[in-house]
Amino acid sequence: MGVVRCCAIALGLLILQGCTSFKPTDLYYDSVQTEDMGFAVEYSVYTPPGWTEEESLPLILFLHGGGDNHTSFEKHGGNDYFDEQITAGDMPRVILVSPNGRFGLWENWHDGSRLYRDWVLQDIVPQVQDQFNTLPCPEHCHLMGISMGGFGALRFAYFAADSFSSVSAISAPIIEREGDKKPRIPFLIRLLLPIERIFGSDFKNNFVRENPYNSWVNDPRLRDMRLQLIWGSEDRDGIRLSNRRLSAHLVKNNKSHDAFEYQGNHKWVAWKPNFNRVVSFLVNKQ
Repeated sequence: MGVVRCCAIALGLLILQGCTSFKPTDLYYDSVQTEDMGFAVEYSVYTPPGWTEEESLPLILFLHGGGDNHTSFEKHGGNDYFDEQITAGDMPRVILVSPNGRFGLWENWHDGSRLYRDWVLQDIVPQVQDQFNTLPCPEHCHLMGISMGGFGALRFAYFAADSFSSVSAISAPIIEREGDKKPRIPFLIRLLLPIERIFGSDFKNNFVRENPYNSWVNDPRLRDMRLQLIWGSEDRDGIRLSNRRLSAHLVKNNKSHDAFEYQGNHKWVAWKPNFNRVVSFLVNKQ
């Protein structure tokens, strides 16, 4: 009898342990096959606590930084942070999709070998919208990017202005300049990446036309899109100073935007505590 009782207790503990450790997943991983390149582009989707297919929510497109990928949102605890903030009632409920942009600057490469923007906008986003029953674009679709992804978010906004209503660029490299001045591409980027393959041989002249100094002030397509710039007090010098300059330029030209300098550096541990501010700005129009 004693052995039977011990076995029953042990079985009960195992069952309880299984029950307490079970948690409905709030992260979904998938991929889409590219038509021309012959390989898959991976992505992850975050859903808030208690989400069901009957609930339609805004969609945030999250662009990761250089060296990260579609798993980094989970790796650095972004999903746990969202869960905590949403459960506490401090963050709006959203669906977030994070594609794998590798180290491709989120560009359609000039030589045609990589089409990151097309893959995301034409393949991944429509698939997620359909599968997760998100609210319609552009009003309820938003852009969010960190570091390289912040650069990509500003570029996505320029090339797909009719797809989004707001954009937040966090610690974004601003390599363009005001007016007709040619941009300076940071040496490390020129060293590590095939710039002419990505942007073409005439990329400096293209940047003059497309740069945020000009486009966010003069381009009528961006006039109604809401913009947020966030950077760190201990961020990389070029990022900190260039974001300050861009914000001052936008103020000078009466372009409404949210600018915020957080206390911290160029790392996830500093970015993550600002996600509440970002999501609230994107979704709540604050």
